[in-house]
Amino acid sequence: MPVPIDPESRIKDLETSLARVERDLETARKERDLAQAVGREKDARISLLEPQLAAAVLRIVELERALSEIKGDRPKMRVDELARQLGQQLEALNTDAQRRTKEGASAVGLDRIDVEIKGGIDLKDGVQLTELLAQEVSPQTVSTVKFTLYPMRSVRIVDEMPQ
Repeated sequence: MPVPIDPESRIKDLETSLARVERDLETARKERDLAQAVGREKDARISLLEPQLAAAVLRIVELERALSEIKGDRPKMRVDELARQLGQQLEALNTDAQRRTKEGASAVGLDRIDVEIKGGIDLKDGVQLTELLAQEVSPQTVSTVKFTLYPMRSVRIVDEMPQ
């Protein structure tokens, strides 16, 4: 035999279910509103951080460029190569001076040379001189080459015999 359905209990069950759905709906609306508020707050924070982030990115680019300049291949010269080139230049000056004095022209000779190396020394592959970066140049790091010249006179010996 079928069980009779109590319409009031069925209505009560439906009202209970409806109340539960309304509570769930209200909870969902509150969560949505909270999420939207958090999203707006997050967007506002992101908007405030964007200029700082852009400045940080620019600074990173500048630092990377500076680092690549520092690490980059700068012109280098071994110390013995510098000495060899200076020697060749001195020899060329001496040869020219001797030629000029033989021709009767005035010339100068090199009396003394002093080389003082203050900066730009690279020790990675032996002692090498390296070009300084612009920000590294100061009176304390600039190397110098000093030299003293003297006049070379042409002396002609004339054999004059009285006749």
